Amino acid sequence: MAQIHEGKEPAQFFSILQRLIIFKGGNSSGYKKFIEEKGIVDESHNENLVALFRVQ
Repeated sequence: MAQIHEGKEPAQFFSILQRLIIFKGGNSSGYKKFIEEKGIVDESHNENLVALFRVQ
């Protein structure tokens, strides 16, 4: 298990991933406001929960 912070990725990280998928959204106030206004239930962006991503 490892944690890699955005902007501090080692070169090996990109060589392993070969292609990168970027997920839209985040914990920004603009995104939170958007999902609240639309009535979208989005537990994947709850700061108290853990998100699991599978990288192949």
